[in-house]
Amino acid sequence: MDEEIDLTDDDGEESTLFFPPLAQFGNGQETIPGLISSVLVDQNAAQPYAADGLLVIPRGEIQGGITSVQPGNGWSVQDGTVQVGYANGGSAGVISSATIAKTSSKTPTINNGEIVFPLAQAKADPQATTADTPGAISGIEYYEGTCLSIVDGVIRMPKPAENTFFPDGLYNAATGEKMTWQTFLSGTSPVPLSQPNNGLRIMAFHLGRYLTFYLESA
Repeated sequence: MDEEIDLTDDDGEESTLFFPPLAQFGNGQETIPGLISSVLVDQNAAQPYAADGLLVIPRGEIQGGITSVQPGNGWSVQDGTVQVGYANGGSAGVISSATIAKTSSKTPTINNGEIVFPLAQAKADPQATTADTPGAISGIEYYEGTCLSIVDGVIRMPKPAENTFFPDGLYNAATGEKMTWQTFLSGTSPVPLSQPNNGLRIMAFHLGRYLTFYLESA
């Protein structure tokens, strides 16, 4: 079976072979999109241009390589040195330092390359469901309040109530010493808890971390 393929367009022109022209633009020339055959760096050229597919590029200030990158007040390239401006607000740039400070801003700020992180703040609120100022934490302390809060980066925890239901230690009836539990548990001798009465007195002793009481003849 023979199949015939028509390679002509509606005007009857042959379109199987198409060669794009050589590129041409700039330097007062008519712009012709096309192929680039080579590239030339010309120190006398004022701006890029192309002629007959030859792309001519002016010799830039970075010719010969970058020798250093330095922070500065703006962006520029001169004598192989790239100067990058300091970051400000939402603009890209060099970050020179970072500090933590009490500020009125609820978010970090960037000014002339310096990042300032605010100290965290959170009001004392029984509900404690809303955020105040996220930021840095500088310490933790107890205070005479009833709600957890954060003031200038310091977490303020309500001071726990003093224990009024359990004694702080033992009273040595023989010496009059008020012994803490730590002192009592670190010792090895029984402690008399009462004066002799009818030849008997109450004694306290510990077996490890367990307390025992007994009567002793006095």
